[in-house]
Amino acid sequence: MRYRTYTDLPRALWALQWVWLHPFARHKGLFAAAWPVWLGIYGALYLELPASPAVLHIVRETPTRTLLTDTGEALTLYVGKEVTA
Repeated sequence: MRYRTYTDLPRALWALQWVWLHPFARHKGLFAAAWPVWLGIYGALYLELPASPAVLHIVRETPTRTLLTDTGEALTLYVGKEVTA
């Protein structure tokens, strides 16, 4: 995770750039187990692309919030269940 500042957003946010797991550790549910923990720690995360189909499958049921850039582009933030603002 990185706390990222984007020139076209009014505020900084936490972003997930990439996750690498050793091939022997893949398909064991590690990312799926870590995802709700990260949301609990960071509250809301922007998932920077590209993301693998497996990651997109895991995060697909996560509640989201949309932020608009200065140019009107929509960015999806994945939010933890306790985040309401």
